Amino acid sequence: MDRVPEPDLMDDDAQARAYAEANFDEAHQNVITLFQQRWPGRQITGRVLDLGCGPADISIRFARAFPDCEVDGVDGADEMLAYGIRAVAAAGLSKRIELRNCYLPDKELEQQQFDAVISNSLLHHLKDPMTLWQTIRACARQGNDRRYL
Repeated sequence: MDRVPEPDLMDDDAQARAYAEANFDEAHQNVITLFQQRWPGRQITGRVLDLGCGPADISIRFARAFPDCEVDGVDGADEMLAYGIRAVAAAGLSKRIELRNCYLPDKELEQQQFDAVISNSLLHHLKDPMTLWQTIRACARQGNDRRYL
């Protein structure tokens, strides 16, 4: 199958603003709902990685749904991260959510271990889809209870 990925980065301010201001309420909340359904009644603690966090809407929703976790959001687009940083501050979650620039694959990121890994709307930006799956495998803490969505 021939894949035609979208551009790697949404690093133009107008493009990032349009995405940050778009209404993804239902879709983004569904990520949280599906995670909760997969692990019903489970409180997520520790570090959570949000790959391709963009303007951090899902990172914020996850942190609110699981108040005992910390979220590390990574994205390769500085403009998207700028909107995310403002949204995290406005949500009062700057102590629990850290956003940083990261372009996959990233060996430094893959050296870290996270208790859960989430990602939404990143795969179609990657030239090689295996990059996402390899990053998840490398970053998800090993054990009998690996969590990723």
